Amino acid sequence: MKNRHWILAAALSVSLASGFVVKARAEEKDEGDEQKIKLTDAPQAAQDAIAKESKGAKVETVDKETRDGKTVYEADAIVDGKNHEIVVDGDGKVISNKLDMEEDEKGEKGEKGEKGEKEEKDEVKVPLDQVPAAVKATFAKESDNAEVKEVEKESEKGKNAYETKVDINGKKYEIKVAEDGTLLKKQLKMGEKDEHKGKKEKDEDDEKEEKGEKK
Repeated sequence: MKNRHWILAAALSVSLASGFVVKARAEEKDEGDEQKIKLTDAPQAAQDAIAKESKGAKVETVDKETRDGKTVYEADAIVDGKNHEIVVDGDGKVISNKLDMEEDEKGEKGEKGEKGEKEEKDEVKVPLDQVPAAVKATFAKESDNAEVKEVEKESEKGKNAYETKVDINGKKYEIKVAEDGTLLKKQLKMGEKDEHKGKKEKDEDDEKEEKGEKK
């Protein structure tokens, strides 16, 4: 009887272990979707977009990956002494251009120690004549001189930043700039980037509602 229990326990352990291995391999497969390639192997439109966003900084390799079923290319570029993460698609559309804040965040966490204090972010709309000249210049440069209608000023951790929404080539972008004119973020709005995804989620919600009514 004891031998039978031991055999069953061993079989169960093997089954669980196999399950973990399959799950781990599946996760590895998902992560393995990212592929490092030479910039020159990316589509010409993507190369041109990266060159423009990086202000001509030297970029030799990019990460080719799939997001929401679409191929995109991510590059790291040093712009004005700061590292930026730039993501574009094969057609040259800019998905995002963000300042890499990882090192700054690590430093700030180290200063706080174990306090874990949460600082609130203060946001307020400001008139254009109160926006610093350096910020206006970056807005103009990053938006190809698109019209800036509204600006929000954010104050967090003693630092000010300015954010606006603009239309660039028919696409809506959010641009966030530090007080000294440093680009912090240039992001294609979700409605533009994930339109197909949002429609799919809406269809699924409608389907759930219909099933609920039938019940």
